[in-house]
Amino acid sequence: AHSSMGKPYNLFSGQYLELMRVALNGKQESTSKAISTSIKLVKKKCPSVKLLISFADKRQGHSGTIYQATNWIFEKDIKTVGFEYFYKGKWTSGNFGKNIDKKKLNKRDAGGRLKYIYPLDKSLIPLCKSLSKPYPKKETNAAIAQGSAPGFQSGDGVRSDLAAQLNSEVTANA
Repeated sequence: AHSSMGKPYNLFSGQYLELMRVALNGKQESTSKAISTSIKLVKKKCPSVKLLISFADKRQGHSGTIYQATNWIFEKDIKTVGFEYFYKGKWTSGNFGKNIDKKKLNKRDAGGRLKYIYPLDKSLIPLCKSLSKPYPKKETNAAIAQGSAPGFQSGDGVRSDLAAQLNSEVTANA
């Protein structure tokens, strides 16, 4: 994880980790199990870690469904500045030859990421809950093509039983 990623939570390097690239080709149950196993391993092997952070890539049409299903807290929608260009059958931020005229390529807003957090230390639960936002909805293919931002569902971004569950997990693993 980036060295300043823990700053909003008053955490130092080694007290937070970023869970990266969670994708098992639409196999939600398998992905949930992989995340659960990862969390258990972090708790066991890295007891100093107090917070997990992960991102869903809006450019890929992801809304963080798997994080929502596994009770992560949705913190924020991170806007990305700039454009992506459609080149050789895919959207890219500009990694193509010098002789390519960007003006002739289709373009869209760069998209952004959705940030999810999962406190492992019960002392962080109040802070994390105070940062929570409503869970974003999954974008439609039309919205993805246009590069529009996702909508939001009702709710506070945290399942009502999350704090109790986290408290029991933290206590059991203390």
